[in-house]
Amino acid sequence: MLQKRRTDVKVRARWIVYNSDTEDSEQAEDAFASSDDPINAAEAIEMGQDLCSEGKYEDAVGKFQQVFTLPGSGAMRYKGTVKEISCASPGEESAALYNLACCYSQMGSMDQALEAVDSCLENGFSDFDSLKQDPDLEAVRKDVRFNAILLKYNNLLSNLSGKKDGSNKQWWERW
Repeated sequence: MLQKRRTDVKVRARWIVYNSDTEDSEQAEDAFASSDDPINAAEAIEMGQDLCSEGKYEDAVGKFQQVFTLPGSGAMRYKGTVKEISCASPGEESAALYNLACCYSQMGSMDQALEAVDSCLENGFSDFDSLKQDPDLEAVRKDVRFNAILLKYNNLLSNLSGKKDGSNKQWWERW
């Protein structure tokens, strides 16, 4: 409930900033600028990435975890109905999970980093090259479980799509 009220205040502050040219606008802009609470998933991801770039990984983890409780940057509709839901999109969730993996890797929390990588891939993330090359994931890539997770999803993806790359071929197919 408190989170909802903070979000409402922030939305009203934004409205005042953009729709008023009085002193209220300046006060609202100051209140809005000092707020550390994101109002949607995209904003939480952006704030988390800013904290990561400053090396504040524990704070960034908190922002990325907020993605799963905040509304998304747009409404999604259930197929075949007129119902709309306002939640993080699968892409926003995957971005949050990927960035959580990066933070945990930088913090040396390998179990949590691996869990985030696994969840990210389970959620539909398929950019294996980023996972293999991102410098933020260097520490977790040294763990043997990392390659096992990638192989599990790479094989699953290739079986579903019919695509194969060198890493998921059987030994007799590689030459």
